[in-house]
Amino acid sequence: MKHLRKILVLALCLALILPGCTPASDKDNTDTEEKADYSESWRERPIPESFDLRSVDTDGDGEGDRCFVTPVRLQNPFGTCWGFAAIAAAEISILGSVLHDDPDAWKTLNLSEKQLAYFSNVPLDDPDNPQNGEGITPEDISDSMQVYGKGGTVFLASSTFAQGIGPSNEYDEKYDDYFVYRGRNRLTDQQYLEGEYRNFQYASEDDWSIPEEYRFRQDYVLRESCILPTPAGRTFNGSYIYEPTATKIIKEQLLDKKGVSIAFCADTSLPSQNITEGIYIELNNWAHYTWNDAELPNHAVTIVGWDDNYPKENFLADHMPPENGAWLVKNSWGSGEEPFPASGTYHWGIEVPKKDENGNPVPDENGEPVMVGSGYFWLSYYDKSLAQPESFVFDMSVLEDYVDQYDYLAASAISTSETADTAKMANVFTAKHAQTLETISCITADMNTKVDYQVYILPDDFSVPDEGFAVTGGTETYEYGGFHRITLPDAVFLQPGQKYAIILSMKNGNGVYEVNTPTGIALKGMSNQKAIINPKESFVFLNGEWTDYKDVTEEMTEEISDMYGMFGAKVYYDNFPIKGYCNYTVGNMSIVLSTAGTRLSLKDRENSTGIRLSFRGLEGATVGNPEIKWQLLPGSEDILDMEVMSDGNGARVTARNYGDAYVSASVDGIGTSIVKITVQKDVPERFLPVHTVLEYTGKPLTTACMVIGSRNVKLSEGEDYILKFSDNISCGIAKMEICDTDGNSYDPPLFAYFGIKPAKAQIESVAVSDGRVELVIKDQWDSGISGYEVEYRPEETGEWTTVAVTEGSTVALEGLNEGTYEIRVRAYVDTEDTEKGPYNADVYYSDYSEPAVVSAEEDSL
Repeated sequence: MKHLRKILVLALCLALILPGCTPASDKDNTDTEEKADYSESWRERPIPESFDLRSVDTDGDGEGDRCFVTPVRLQNPFGTCWGFAAIAAAEISILGSVLHDDPDAWKTLNLSEKQLAYFSNVPLDDPDNPQNGEGITPEDISDSMQVYGKGGTVFLASSTFAQGIGPSNEYDEKYDDYFVYRGRNRLTDQQYLEGEYRNFQYASEDDWSIPEEYRFRQDYVLRESCILPTPAGRTFNGSYIYEPTATKIIKEQLLDKKGVSIAFCADTSLPSQNITEGIYIELNNWAHYTWNDAELPNHAVTIVGWDDNYPKENFLADHMPPENGAWLVKNSWGSGEEPFPASGTYHWGIEVPKKDENGNPVPDENGEPVMVGSGYFWLSYYDKSLAQPESFVFDMSVLEDYVDQYDYLAASAISTSETADTAKMANVFTAKHAQTLETISCITADMNTKVDYQVYILPDDFSVPDEGFAVTGGTETYEYGGFHRITLPDAVFLQPGQKYAIILSMKNGNGVYEVNTPTGIALKGMSNQKAIINPKESFVFLNGEWTDYKDVTEEMTEEISDMYGMFGAKVYYDNFPIKGYCNYTVGNMSIVLSTAGTRLSLKDRENSTGIRLSFRGLEGATVGNPEIKWQLLPGSEDILDMEVMSDGNGARVTARNYGDAYVSASVDGIGTSIVKITVQKDVPERFLPVHTVLEYTGKPLTTACMVIGSRNVKLSEGEDYILKFSDNISCGIAKMEICDTDGNSYDPPLFAYFGIKPAKAQIESVAVSDGRVELVIKDQWDSGISGYEVEYRPEETGEWTTVAVTEGSTVALEGLNEGTYEIRVRAYVDTEDTEKGPYNADVYYSDYSEPAVVSAEEDSL
């Protein structure tokens, strides 16, 4: 793929992070009176100067009355900030949509960061899946630090959600406590914190594994993710530039009650790395501003609000942002407002009064409120390290029976290739059951991307993904990059074992075509990865032709390895992130098309190929007399003529021209089956020489051949094929090749054979003298014979004695009794060790010579 390639800035954030925080709203949320949500009409008003998802004014009285943010969590003991940031954003999205009618849901909704982090970093374990073993591959899967401690990107979470891995409720009996963020033995670590020894976190040395059977569990299903532009823009030469439009877009996402996960460069990437003086964070105000634009992100958090007037003076005095304004951010480093294990170190984050279980402030020994860290902080709009902002949209999980997908590598980035020429991506799947395809998905990389999509049903012997029947398609335009589920205009009914293709073409807002590939980036010494692309799974259309993507990615890997090698990194490309979401149909109903052959010749023009339709119900399902729709696929009408039988249950086709054509039969509610029929110059299928043995003449010998093509059509020499001969002068096996009329060999080559026997033997003279009979045989050695056989017998007894002659042409017979003898000779050629066809013997003999009669007198013997 010799095109401009860019790895989105979703890439090298390897955050090794920790805890979070809790809602700080004091508002009473017990009012359950049904009323319109005032906050939903924000588009009709100017964007407010400040906003806090923990205290949203839904009734229009100017006071916050609803919380859409779950309590702060603690990511310890692992570097899983990326997972906690994504889960926190997911929880906000779900509270603002699926659970919008439950004002107290923020207190109880708790999605599993453990499921997300574990299965993002453990390869697929399914021996029946061709992608078995794909994924991030720790050397020791039982070592929790190898599984959970490698860090990740925000996009790693959305690519995992897209596979159907979560999000799932953390506390749910059906998950047997496997999804709770702790080891199975509940071992804890104890530290001296805030003047006392206390349980600080769960221990990493515990068993943090989750059985494979829990991988594809989810209580909510990802419908869309939005990869948003970052306020920390870059000029062409890489210099920082503030992007106010990106700030506005993030605010709009928050007003839509969607949390925004984002990466940035923190003073520490883990809460255990305590600091007393920040390089970028002012610890009295918990106000962070990364002023060095050379820093790369090392931590991920969740934006829950903003304040345009947050004073720039609250940041470090010697490195203040250029203007006021900051994001209110939920961290995952614990909160003093929460009990173990989310309590963290008590002191991290904006200070708030600690409250007892009744919500009353807890006083210190002087009666003053005890202040604790809330787990929240302020992050400047102008932070120069901001990257990868992303939000999510979820639905309640209505699990499909099956998701067809190949991209099981939890990707940390999307690799994008751009081209001005038409480009397409395709995945080809095989239906596991009689099923309906109702939804497909894709991932876009840029804003304002137009996606054209089509679904094709393919023949079993397809070669490219559009070699079949286009059953549905459409166009969508997406404002933001990210994961998108597309509901098809028409459900596609698929047969058991039927191959189908999903083809996508993407054009970004600049009118440039894009090809997007999930990409894993492994840093040396930190993680290993495995991406499996098998033949005929993914295809790419470039330069006017389809290519198997397995071949393309091998080239791409070589092309980019040197660039990333200097960073000690290796890049892995996975199949296209194109998925098909299917539901099984009752009865596993299927259509079976039976056909008398799939090849035609123009010689068959007066004949026909019958195609009959029959039904099979594996679970006792029955079909009465369905209406069958017969169709020649577009372009096939130039190759075939079709006549539907009077009863509608069959069709007859005849050849019009050379080429490949497709006949389809469809039944509403069951599906479509297709048959590929090839019209070609008839290829020989059976052949037999007209003469299997000829006699040596000293000249090249030939014979005609009976050649039969498909459907028992007799082919004509010179019109349909020609014959080439070899080894056809000497005695032995002659070889003939059946070639096309241009003299080219078929693939595989077609050979026939016939034998050449020696010419009739002759006795030139017989002499009886000196006690013996001497014969002189006419010399045939130059014809390639193996020898002669001389036979003699007393006249009229019928019992012959044979003498073999393997050299020369003179034979002496001795020891004969007195009497009269018949003598005859034949030549032979031995072909036992010679390549031979099915009509040849091991030895070919000439005709016998005319018998010679000699009288042997007693005195002459």
